Amino acid sequence: MSNKYESIKTKFILFLEEKAMSIQDELLRINDELDTYKYMEGLQEVIYASIISFCNCLVDLDKEKKEEFISKLKVILKESEIENIIIEASNLSTMNKEGLIKKNNIPKEARRSIEVINNLYDEICTYLSKTDIKRDKKEKQIKENEFEKIENIGSSLDESVERNPIDDMEYFEKLVEEFECNDVDKVILVEKTALRNIELYNKIINKQNKKVQKLIEEYELEKIKKSPPKESSSRKR
Repeated sequence: MSNKYESIKTKFILFLEEKAMSIQDELLRINDELDTYKYMEGLQEVIYASIISFCNCLVDLDKEKKEEFISKLKVILKESEIENIIIEASNLSTMNKEGLIKKNNIPKEARRSIEVINNLYDEICTYLSKTDIKRDKKEKQIKENEFEKIENIGSSLDESVERNPIDDMEYFEKLVEEFECNDVDKVILVEKTALRNIELYNKIINKQNKKVQKLIEEYELEKIKKSPPKESSSRKR
């Protein structure tokens, strides 16, 4: 039975590793969506505050930051549209620096560039309104909790070193149901693991009891040391 259990457990641990890797991929995707949302919020604020300032900032971006800008905007725009935004932003920034843009006299070229940036602003607003950021954050928390539980189970199944018991046996049993093996092997895996889990909990309880007992003994000893000595019967007479 022991060899059979070890064989099943080894396969189950491989299953856990694959599941953990899948969750990590999901977390990378969610984190990328959250980063993109935050980036878009920043762009929205900058454009809303000043189109000219946005254009100046875009022109001054270094290579790495410009690549990030292009990468983030690919979520909502085609690459050709992004390239056009960069060109129009550069044109608008140049015209402004040359003093060609005046309050009551905006050149036709500048109006075209402003329209392009305004269209970008509208696309960003649409993206932000359609993205359920609360759902993404909740999903991230769920995936992180799930990953932590799988790590706990994987660690607990390693008998080569002293481990903590499995915190969530209900989730463990759910994973066993997903695990591809026959029902007999699943029963062996659950029963053997549950017994070992009880042993680990008992070890923890015994350790705690020993600590409590030691504290009680130390307390009693301290009381004896502090208590005043009793008078002898001869002195009382």
